[in-house]
Amino acid sequence: MEQYRQRPEDFTRRILATGTQEEMSELEQRLLHTRKKHLGERYYNLAISWPIFKWTDDMRKARSILHKGRIVSDETKQKMSEGTRKRIANMTVEQKRKISKASRSRWTNLTDEQKKIRSRGLIPMTKGTKLSEEIRKKMSIARKGIKFSEEHKRKMSEASFKREAKKREMKL
Repeated sequence: MEQYRQRPEDFTRRILATGTQEEMSELEQRLLHTRKKHLGERYYNLAISWPIFKWTDDMRKARSILHKGRIVSDETKQKMSEGTRKRIANMTVEQKRKISKASRSRWTNLTDEQKKIRSRGLIPMTKGTKLSEEIRKKMSIARKGIKFSEEHKRKMSEASFKREAKKREMKL
């Protein structure tokens, strides 16, 4: 990108095709293989496309736990909503059924009291799920060396007190 910023007139960009991520990844790989042979070093994108990143269930659970309780601005909420709408619009009926079935199955073994508590967000739906040793190690490595400002520490403390107060209130 640095070369592009220095001399944008030497670069051309255009949309060659549209499609799903998998289709576009395959197309990119084909184009890079053929064009690299003809253009060599003159072709800017020298790296052959990497595989599309796939989220595993363990990765989703870990991410959910890490983001629990974060405060999101209205603008960010709007962007997230639009992204979800676009994703859902591109899903097949079968994919939607599968997601719906998985969502319903989370509630089947809960008592009415547990459903009431969890629906208020006081206990995460992922509570009780066991993370693999590999995921726990990755999470540990990602958190190492993070330094929080005094203001951030104060805010985390306040949030913790509020959560505990809500839990005590629910038990009464």
